[in-house]
Amino acid sequence: MSGLVTFFKGRQDLDSGSDLLDQASDAFLKGEEIGGVLLFSMIEECKALPLESPEDCLDFYRLLISILFMREEENQRLDHQIEGLIRKGKTEGFWKSIQLEEGYRRLVDYLYEGKRQPFEVKQLEKGAVLQENEMHALERHIPHPKENAELALVCLYLGWVWQDDELVQSGLKLTEFCLSLCDHDGVLFQGMWVRESEYREKENTQTFSLLFTIASYVALSSKVQVVSEALFEKREGLQPFVALFAKAFQRLIEDEESFPKIHEGLTLYDHDQSLGFLRYHHESLSFACSASGVNTGLGVIHKKGIHITSFGPHYAPLADSNCYGIFRPSNGSRDGFKDLTIESGDEKARFKGWTRVVTPVASHVSKQPYSFAERGQQWLFFDVVGEKDTVNLTIRQSQFDETVPLNFVFFVSADKGMIEGKGEILPKALERFQGRSNKIIFSRGTEVVTITPNFEGEMEVIPLAGGDHFWSADFLLAFPLMEKMSAYRWNIE
Repeated sequence: MSGLVTFFKGRQDLDSGSDLLDQASDAFLKGEEIGGVLLFSMIEECKALPLESPEDCLDFYRLLISILFMREEENQRLDHQIEGLIRKGKTEGFWKSIQLEEGYRRLVDYLYEGKRQPFEVKQLEKGAVLQENEMHALERHIPHPKENAELALVCLYLGWVWQDDELVQSGLKLTEFCLSLCDHDGVLFQGMWVRESEYREKENTQTFSLLFTIASYVALSSKVQVVSEALFEKREGLQPFVALFAKAFQRLIEDEESFPKIHEGLTLYDHDQSLGFLRYHHESLSFACSASGVNTGLGVIHKKGIHITSFGPHYAPLADSNCYGIFRPSNGSRDGFKDLTIESGDEKARFKGWTRVVTPVASHVSKQPYSFAERGQQWLFFDVVGEKDTVNLTIRQSQFDETVPLNFVFFVSADKGMIEGKGEILPKALERFQGRSNKIIFSRGTEVVTITPNFEGEMEVIPLAGGDHFWSADFLLAFPLMEKMSAYRWNIE
């Protein structure tokens, strides 16, 4: 499995950073001795991490697991400190219904003392796992893509070392779900089910790249190999946790730990009723839509290398991502979205129904550390039709309040935009456009995508800076919705 060697070698070739984990992982992956002072400093850092939210707990476990990956031999003083961290995670952590946290606990128990604990993954029909699957936090009843990929890695690793076929199959079903979050070129739909405040492009890409590298070894699947290769090229600046996980898998190979080949390959699903989800692909066009989400968009469109990284409803101010998106959690069953029309074919697909919008109040993010958003009173009708390489989108709002008007927006990744009759607009520029709605042409090199509004009204085009903000978008295209139940239509071609 030479791919894994080069995978974490990218980390070996980096200069040591100032972060403790960076320094320790760099030394470990280069085969150098890690000083005791450095490890104890990392333990102190881990001790100091607050466990006030599920995200805090996951970060805590990622650091603890990284320490355990680098723990080469028993050291009574070191192990005493590690045992304290293990107790902290078990006593101060969150609910067992957060399955990634439970998976991390099982991995910690195994890495520290070889303990095997029962671990059953509760998955939806097509393999996805909700962030939380009981009733502690309704807004977490959506799948988090990166967390699904991390849980898949945990399942595949523990299934491998324990020779547990059921756990391996759980990992592969999670991988199938993760595959549905990639376009025709193997590029991630970065904005799908990802809140803007949580978006980290490199971490997402690297985690998925490692997962598909492992899955291509375990399951004979040409699709997963293509996606793995596409993502592999984008692994620069490898995160320590991902590099150390890759090294752990490589050690299983070197130690000749047996692993049964899965010969039936993996299935790429184009819809999942339990999530209100549709994925469509035709030649150079791919899109994914979901009526489920919390503070996330309605969908993503990739066409000819130009990406609409997220589109959906957005209250003012447009700069506040807390005012963006839908609010409709999944109950984990098909019945939760039986009201939707989901049709999928080779040359045509349709996604139609209603979803709720987040509350328009900018301060809607709960003061409770484990909550994100609150549901609003507004509902949004959508009708997304993909026909060959064209997308037709229709939306309607259930009500109109002039004190809190709703916009429908597109976050676009492109080199430049051209507004018909008005001129060119560039990313990171200070100039923005505000005026009558008009056709806008986005381009990257020789590739062009046109968004045409089929209604009279206003529009605004705001240059963005890309990077880790707004799902790496370069432009925000916004259309105010000024009428109740009126149809607003766009053609994207």
